[in-house]
Amino acid sequence: MNTDILNQKGIVYILVSILMVTFGTQSIGYAQEDTPTITASVEVPLTETNLNEGIVTLTLSGGLFSSEYYVWRALTISGVDGVTVSRSWDVDRVNDTIVAVKLTFSGNIDADTPLVFTVGAGAIENYDGAALITQLPVSAVAETLVATTEAPLTEATLNGSVVTLTLSGRFFNSRYYVYNALTVSGIEGASFYNFGVDRISDTKVTVPLTFSGNIDADATLTITVGSDAIVGYNDALTVQVPVTAVEESLVATTEAPLTEATLHGAVVTFTLTGRTFIRSTSAFDDALTVSGIDGVSYHWFDLDRINDTQWTLGLQFSGNFDVDSNVIITIGADAIVGYNQGFTFQLLVTAVKESLVATTEATLTEATLSGSVVTLTLSGRSFTEWRSDIGEALTITY
Repeated sequence: MNTDILNQKGIVYILVSILMVTFGTQSIGYAQEDTPTITASVEVPLTETNLNEGIVTLTLSGGLFSSEYYVWRALTISGVDGVTVSRSWDVDRVNDTIVAVKLTFSGNIDADTPLVFTVGAGAIENYDGAALITQLPVSAVAETLVATTEAPLTEATLNGSVVTLTLSGRFFNSRYYVYNALTVSGIEGASFYNFGVDRISDTKVTVPLTFSGNIDADATLTITVGSDAIVGYNDALTVQVPVTAVEESLVATTEAPLTEATLHGAVVTFTLTGRTFIRSTSAFDDALTVSGIDGVSYHWFDLDRINDTQWTLGLQFSGNFDVDSNVIITIGADAIVGYNQGFTFQLLVTAVKESLVATTEATLTEATLSGSVVTLTLSGRSFTEWRSDIGEALTITY
């Protein structure tokens, strides 16, 4: 009986010892090492260009990462101004020892700089020691903005020209941010059409220019791209494009010198240099005035657009003047694309002394009056081509 009791006590003693050893073994197996270490790595070396949204992998040795939230709370990044991990979900706990960190960067660096990661004890389970530190090199990039055009810009071609902006070392933001951050200066009257701005790629943007003005000397067009147009950047970039001034001229010509006799039906040809005429007949008509001689006028269907630089005007005249006079023709700025000045011409019209002579083959007598033919010869004017009109205007008295 006593032997059985002793045996039972022995068994209990053995079981307790086994449990103590077992729990003790588990405690040793899950305890945190005294000196965990951490390293940082990237698939592609970090540069100023790819730093924004770059992924850095933090690998822990000798310990276990806590949840993403605690890692995010305990993580600080230094060394490069403007680098952050702004949201907890930008930290991805891949497994117990690996965390992927998505970076946010808005700034600019001018020299290669180390990016320092400090992981506090709160990011590591069962650890209350000093923060762990690792770093990665970041290469600085010299950002550049280049402006190109298909042909050199001139005052004549500035309106409607397209400038291509090519960015190096950074990426353009969305089109909305780009056109809201663009400014054009340096030449009065030069601008761009917001919704015409096109983001061709991450590094190329096209800007269609508009221009309404006049320059008398070569000038420089300045295009400024604000920081909002560039992803993760905090400065503006400026580029300059030379623009050659053009001496505009407008010439009015006729096939022959104008006279009072030829004024009606005469055609004036306008030839423009250094600019282009608008296409609309009604708009050209609105910009055109004819004056200087009473009775001179035109109708809109007397206007004819020959090409971008030539229009013709057919004149109408009903009147009389006794001394040489000038017909004054003004073409306003609205008739010329992207221009803000008009042209005025004074075309000399020589006065003509009109005369009408009546002749017959023989002297008229009472006997020969019936059936005789009288020839009327007009000088300085022209008879209307319609016989009925002449007949209605003719009277015979004696």
